[in-house]
Amino acid sequence: MPRGQGLAPARQVGPSPSTLEILKQRSAWGCFTGMFCSAYWLYFLIAWLPFYLVRERHFSMDSMAKIGGSVFLTQAVCSAVCGRLSDRWIASGSTPTKVRKIIMMVGTLGAGVFLGASVLAGPTLCVVLLILVGASFGVSSSGLWAITQTLAGPQASG
Repeated sequence: MPRGQGLAPARQVGPSPSTLEILKQRSAWGCFTGMFCSAYWLYFLIAWLPFYLVRERHFSMDSMAKIGGSVFLTQAVCSAVCGRLSDRWIASGSTPTKVRKIIMMVGTLGAGVFLGASVLAGPTLCVVLLILVGASFGVSSSGLWAITQTLAGPQASG
């Protein structure tokens, strides 16, 4: 941990919880599930999206790259924007856990709905829906690591 002028001194907050204590927490299992779903969404988009666009939708490699890049760019922008909005929501008085859980659930559900709809849509609407999948994934991933640190507390956040 960096130390120096202008930085808060390190303080001891008590012993870290054991792995068994963490596994007994219901919120930890919610975090595990959320992290798994987010990692799966990311893997799914990285592994499935290019293949789907080229083989099933018959886009050229150039079009696939542009569409895939748009999906991930949209994800990055939405993640930054929703991170900022969640911080403002928390600053207005809501609890961090509630805010981040709501945002993660809305984003995950949106990604699932848009992805399912993209399979049934025509080529143009499919692209729009895939970009909305990226936006939804960005929404859900905006506070992903903040959730784990909030629930773990200062003793186990590392």
